[in-house]
Order: sequence, then structure tokens, then C-alpha cells
Amino acid sequence: MFPSCGATFDFQVGETLHVTTIAQTPADDPKAACRSSEVRIDSPQRFSAVATANPTIGFVNNPVLFSDNVVNAGSCSGHRLFSVVPLGGFPGAPGGPTPGQVPPLVAVRSATLFAPDAGACGDGFPAPGVCADQFVVRVSRE
Repeated sequence: MFPSCGATFDFQVGETLHVTTIAQTPADDPKAACRSSEVRIDSPQRFSAVATANPTIGFVNNPVLFSDNVVNAGSCSGHRLFSVVPLGGFPGAPGGPTPGQVPPLVAVRSATLFAPDAGACGDGFPAPGVCADQFVVRVSRE
């Protein structure tokens, strides 16, 4: 649906992401009986600056984890949106995927530019306008 953000944008395939829960959706959220958690991505961080988190859910419905950060990459600013989405129903099962079966959780990473003219960013942002990638993930608590 959107072009890839590319192999060099933010985190990469095979990396371990560390996140910290910083908020949860209200208990009376009409989406589901379960609550989503807003997270801060602690590592890896590859941007020149990351501003205060914006408590929005971004591109996907019913994430169990989500973050929306204002980022600066080169001369451009935009959003980095990150969500972990259950494929087998909310809230999804933590743990690893089973080969040959639909994974229980998928991470969706995307970016959008603030600039009205995406071409002005050059190589500073991963794709003109909007990009998105999906990853099969294993979730664990530390």
C-alpha cells in the first residue's frame, strides 16, 4: 500500500527493540475490553533528534503497543509511527511466531513528513511523503 521505508531507516530486520510503557488507553475505551499501551522506543535510536511523543494511534487499528514520535532526519521533520498489532484478535498472544502459521503479532513501522513538498527533503527522510513496513515480531517482558 505504501513504499518501504528502506533498510537503513530507524531499526532493521533482526534487531531487538527495547520499549518502555509510558501510558495506557483509558479503561472505558470503546475499541475493546483490553487496553493498549503507548510506548517509548528506547533503542535503537538513529535520528538526530526525537521530540516529545504524540499520543495518537497512527495508521493501524487495535494495536497492543503504539508510539508516535516527531523525528528529525537530516533537514526534514515528520512522524515515526510504530504499532504492534495482533493478527489473531485483540489483545494477541505474546511470544514467538510458529513457522507456517499466521504470526500472533506484527509490528508496523511507518513515517510521514510534515513538509508539503516531500521532494525538498532529499535523502533526509526515507520516502517521499509516507512509507511503511511490517515485521513479524516476538514480544517479551523484561
